[in-house]
Amino acid sequence: MEFEVLDDQRKALFTQVIESMMPLHKFLDIKLLDVKLRFAKLKLPFKQELVGDPRTSRWHGGMIATLIDGACGAAAVTTLNGPEDQLASIDLRTDFLKASKPLDLIAEAHIVRNGHRSMVTKCIVYHEDMKDEDKIIAMGTVVLDVKRK
Repeated sequence: MEFEVLDDQRKALFTQVIESMMPLHKFLDIKLLDVKLRFAKLKLPFKQELVGDPRTSRWHGGMIATLIDGACGAAAVTTLNGPEDQLASIDLRTDFLKASKPLDLIAEAHIVRNGHRSMVTKCIVYHEDMKDEDKIIAMGTVVLDVKRK
């Protein structure tokens, strides 16, 4: 899938919004690795405090779902007309495909449908340098309510 490249000024703005202005992203140290129109790629660094199973150091599933929600929201933000527009997640589905490892997570999200009132987004989550189809840890779909001014 090809996505329209954004200019450096818009990329810088989206980076600031995603990394610094969203308190949860800032707290979790989520980084925006790439952004294009209708697409976002985020990184969530591994931290022992975010583990769900201390015996194996596997990620807590809620953290993976949080990353999916954040990546899909970041992709959605690229289509807004201005700061007065609003987005809210209204449905989040996460499918866990395989066990995670104690490594950083990468999420790639894109918009499937950009409607007047709602938006449908899809996301995959994998470990860095492990994007092969058989290495995907989770997939998700987020439906967002959109209010454009």
